[in-house]
Amino acid sequence: MKIQTKAFQVQEHTKKEDKMYPFYLVYSLFYFFPLFFMGEHLRTLGVGWWLAMFTIYGVFVALFFMISSLRGRAKVAVLVAMLALATFGSVVSAGTAAFYAYVTFFAIFYMSRKQAVFFCMATGLAIVFAAWAFVDFAWYFVLPAVFPAVMNIFTASLEVQKRRLNYETERASHLEERERIAHDLHDATGHHLTAIALKAQLAQRQLAAGQYDKAAQELEAIVGLAAQNRAAIRNAIEGTLPDNVGQMYQQLTNLLTEQGFDVKTNGELPLFHNAYSADIVAIFTEAMANTLRHAGAKEVVISHAVTASDYQWRIANPSGARDLSREGLGLTSMAKRAQAMGGQAAFSVNTQGQAELCLTLPLSVLVN
Repeated sequence: MKIQTKAFQVQEHTKKEDKMYPFYLVYSLFYFFPLFFMGEHLRTLGVGWWLAMFTIYGVFVALFFMISSLRGRAKVAVLVAMLALATFGSVVSAGTAAFYAYVTFFAIFYMSRKQAVFFCMATGLAIVFAAWAFVDFAWYFVLPAVFPAVMNIFTASLEVQKRRLNYETERASHLEERERIAHDLHDATGHHLTAIALKAQLAQRQLAAGQYDKAAQELEAIVGLAAQNRAAIRNAIEGTLPDNVGQMYQQLTNLLTEQGFDVKTNGELPLFHNAYSADIVAIFTEAMANTLRHAGAKEVVISHAVTASDYQWRIANPSGARDLSREGLGLTSMAKRAQAMGGQAAFSVNTQGQAELCLTLPLSVLVN
């Protein structure tokens, strides 16, 4: 099904991002950059210093992976710990300057706007404090701390905007898919359910009158309609509506006749391009199902007209009172389908109570 497919694609996209997450640690390797400037001094350092050096980096890596899986205050606590590690860890190595960039990125990416501003300002103050108190404003600390931290503010902002846009796009896509399924279900099943209800009422009257054979026939027809409706539901969800216009049109007119309608036809049903057939069937189905449900008299006039500029299909019948101020899903669906084909579907009731649906489509929908 399309919804399941899209959800699967979103999950696959998230999994790919999760796999890329460890790659973002690459910049943290600049933590070891100051070692290249220590020269002979490295030989004077004891085991304790090396242990502290790698412990600091190990704690940073642990915080890096923790922050993505935590929520709320726990995330804030991890970010505070990362900022403190970058600042006070500079006593051991100026390489902790590489950690500040992660603080600003995570602050923008994970925190609210107020929290992000706070952490960005706190990062700036922490860099100044560490440079003054522990590193004597050495360039190999200040530059790797300030420049990437500032750049990551913009990088994270762009990433947040991109993800927000992707989320809105996916959400709109899911809503569009839900709306499509709602319209397709309504259009594909409406006439089946209406026919089932009418035949059930007829069978009930026949049973009351002792006409058991006729009632059995109607019940058998109901079983067949229920099977057709089940298939229609499955097809609607999968997005494969029936597209045999001629066959469906004949079934629908037969259904009207079976229900006692006097069906008069003017003109002939033309041939439609396959690309438009499913929408044509859906409109015809909904229009005739509405006739079954709402007609005030058993009279229906169906007209086909192909002019020099368009194709017009009309279905008219005495409707009784019909509230045009309440446009239901069926009328909305017909209008949207017609609009998608470059035409329009208009419903009206005149002063004599005559209801009419007029479908106007461009000639491009027809096979010449």
